[in-house]
Amino acid sequence: PPPWQRPRPRVMEGLAKDAISAQQELTALRRVFSKIDIDGDGHISEDELLRVLARLKYRPKRGEVRDMIWEVDEDCDGHVTWAEFEIMFTRCRKDKAGLEPRKLYNLVEFMLHDKDDSGTVSFDECMEIMYRRFGKGMLEQRTKAFFAAADANGDNALDFAEFSRQMLAARIHDAYGRSKLKRPSFGKDLESLLRYHGSTHRADGR
Repeated sequence: PPPWQRPRPRVMEGLAKDAISAQQELTALRRVFSKIDIDGDGHISEDELLRVLARLKYRPKRGEVRDMIWEVDEDCDGHVTWAEFEIMFTRCRKDKAGLEPRKLYNLVEFMLHDKDDSGTVSFDECMEIMYRRFGKGMLEQRTKAFFAAADANGDNALDFAEFSRQMLAARIHDAYGRSKLKRPSFGKDLESLLRYHGSTHRADGR
């Protein structure tokens, strides 16, 4: 059966025990920064982001990579330093209202949990992401819905195109809940909203 249909005994207990310390997370974050900073000059450029996204088989739309940098580029030099990178991650991790821009954060979070550099995240890795982003509430139900809607090709793993598209869907879903409007469900009825909010990536990555 697909991973979201398998029994998950004591999920929350396992996540709590496996939660990494702040220092371990910082070490992992530095490792991701180094992977993106291909030339090792301490700055992330548009070209480096494009090369990383190409390795993940993700085709950004026009201006998307520029926006990734612009959202976190505090000194407006067209690059992302380690300090800016760390600030971005901390702000987004603490942001429960979903107001912080997350284009670069989504990439970083994906790379943090793609521990084997396969270019995909598994159901369990996705559950950890959902736990860290949304907390304990309805965790397993939320992860199952997220994974089932995102895994367009049915390979039981999410590539970055599938992951980033569904993260946008999750933000829209939660925003509707906060505004007291009827929430769209995960799946096909989010297509028009995704187009409206600027996502040109289909669930199958085309």
